[in-house]
Amino acid sequence: MEVKGYKAFNSDMTNNYGEKFEEGKTYHIDGPISFGVHGNGFHMCKRIEDTFRYVDPVGVKVAKVVGFGDIGEGYDEYNGYFDMYSVSDIKIEKIMSREEIITEVLKGGRQSAVRFIITGFTLTSEEVEQIRNHFDNPIVDTYIKYYIDNDKEAFKKELIKRNKI
Repeated sequence: MEVKGYKAFNSDMTNNYGEKFEEGKTYHIDGPISFGVHGNGFHMCKRIEDTFRYVDPVGVKVAKVVGFGDIGEGYDEYNGYFDMYSVSDIKIEKIMSREEIITEVLKGGRQSAVRFIITGFTLTSEEVEQIRNHFDNPIVDTYIKYYIDNDKEAFKKELIKRNKI
């Protein structure tokens, strides 16, 4: 079995343990595979926005990866993170450009965009407008106002507009 997804790295292509990775290479880790902070294996996510949970989104590098060998699944239902994996073998297929990251987020739908906005990934004004225009949705717009435009009243304003308060 193999799992396709994404893995985020620090700007120097290291993970949080200081291990260096390179595009096009395959890596292996021995031992029983388990997911989590004290787990064993290479972590990866099926959804691109979930990768930002593990690294500082400023200067992040994101790669398309394939995980195989022994695979452990991870879920954090409380925080809404699903389809996360720890794998014994991982191939770093391609380091993604900013444009490719945004394209993947847009393909993921409204929920993907909202979750991406919350990560703190620094977006240019053109990228913000691209997301806004693509979805043309009050929910996405409210999250942009709150998390990017720093409008701390955005959610309250939306609730008032919808006659919820």
